[in-house]
Amino acid sequence: MKLLIIALFMSGLLACKMGAKSPENEIQMTTKEPLTYLALGDSYTIGEGVEEKDRYPNQLVDLLNENTENTYSKPKIIAKTGWTVDELEAGIKNEFIEGQMYDLVTLSIGVNNQYRGRSVTEYKKEFEQMLLKAIGFAGNLPNHVWVLSIPDWGVTPLQVPMTRTPRKWHRKLTNLTRPKNKSVKNMALTTLISPKNTVKSEENPRC
Repeated sequence: MKLLIIALFMSGLLACKMGAKSPENEIQMTTKEPLTYLALGDSYTIGEGVEEKDRYPNQLVDLLNENTENTYSKPKIIAKTGWTVDELEAGIKNEFIEGQMYDLVTLSIGVNNQYRGRSVTEYKKEFEQMLLKAIGFAGNLPNHVWVLSIPDWGVTPLQVPMTRTPRKWHRKLTNLTRPKNKSVKNMALTTLISPKNTVKSEENPRC
């Protein structure tokens, strides 16, 4: 249900860009290319332990196509379990998409910076640079970028033996991922994660 609300809200933002309907616009809408979507992140984006169709970018596109007048092509997902911000940067370079533009871009990254004990100062600098890159991929339209906050893995059983106080770290990262540019949309996911909804793996015990 919450994903549907997100989908409808995203669709409304994109509709503002397209403008009001007119006979001319109606004709254009029947011939235009599908909208494009770039999802940047880590295991929460790629969907560790779930089928491809259940990855949230794919579910989001399905909901947008089913519940709005827009048509989206299959999402471009650049994400991998265990990635930190700098590793996402390297992953983007390996995809050779520099200069390409997307109608919608989502960004969710940082939990592995937290997990590996990286400094908050380092994360702040890297995240701000990554957000600027995401805005660039959206054609320099910040209102077409969504930052998804880092789920709080401190609620999972893994956090018990940890000494890096994940709950406190999570609060700091949540504040840092609130974009200074108010045109960039922020979606808090903390309430969407619970121990019963987590999937463990040897590569990624957090989720």
